[in-house]
Amino acid sequence: MQVAVAAGGFEKIFEDGSSSDFSALQFHFHAPSENTIDGKHMDLEMHIVHKYAGTDPAKYGAVLGFMFDMEHGGPGKNHFIDQVTKVFANGSAPGANVSSEVWLEGFIDAIDTERFWSFDGSLTTPPCSEGIKWTVFEQIQPISADQLKKFTDLWAGNPNYAEGKGNNRVVQPLNSRTLHRVGGPKPKSVSDETLVIVSVLLGFSMVGLIALAAIVAYKPSVLGLHKGNSVQVQSAAGSQFNTEMSEK
Repeated sequence: MQVAVAAGGFEKIFEDGSSSDFSALQFHFHAPSENTIDGKHMDLEMHIVHKYAGTDPAKYGAVLGFMFDMEHGGPGKNHFIDQVTKVFANGSAPGANVSSEVWLEGFIDAIDTERFWSFDGSLTTPPCSEGIKWTVFEQIQPISADQLKKFTDLWAGNPNYAEGKGNNRVVQPLNSRTLHRVGGPKPKSVSDETLVIVSVLLGFSMVGLIALAAIVAYKPSVLGLHKGNSVQVQSAAGSQFNTEMSEK
């Protein structure tokens, strides 16, 4: 499935400081992905194919790659994929042309475009032009099981298409090429579960300290104490309690 792009493009700054402008031509999908992360294929990959701006006939120059995966991106519904799969609802057959609006700009605006891999390669579909500047974004996008099934029914899960192996090209060796990574590893954030546990423990601590303060203030004999000198107790959360007690 291939979707033509009416307008749009980007400027790519290369490792040597030079740059080129590219204009978008079309985008298409591969299931499973053509690129791998730590040797693992993602469920789906989208490629936006670009030409060098101002070239006619088009001189292919760059591809932007986006990964979708239920495990690493999440199994939630992807609104962009919903727009794309409207063509399936129209009952399109292979080779048919279907008109449908897809907000590609909105999808890209929501992506973390500061973290990506960059390398030289070729187009993975005919005409398989060489010298293509690849950018594969690190952030993996969510896709639901129903959404993914629309693609796998065509390729990766279709025994009548390449024996059910998918429409992805075999991963090619790096050879003498250099793989560049832009953006460092994300800092590990404290999970919501950890925050809940800490909050609960602090809550119990606060309750215990309040109860202790009440006992000391009103029933010191329970602890074998008598009223006397003032003592200040401070919790780890920063709350203070003033109590009075003295040695027996």
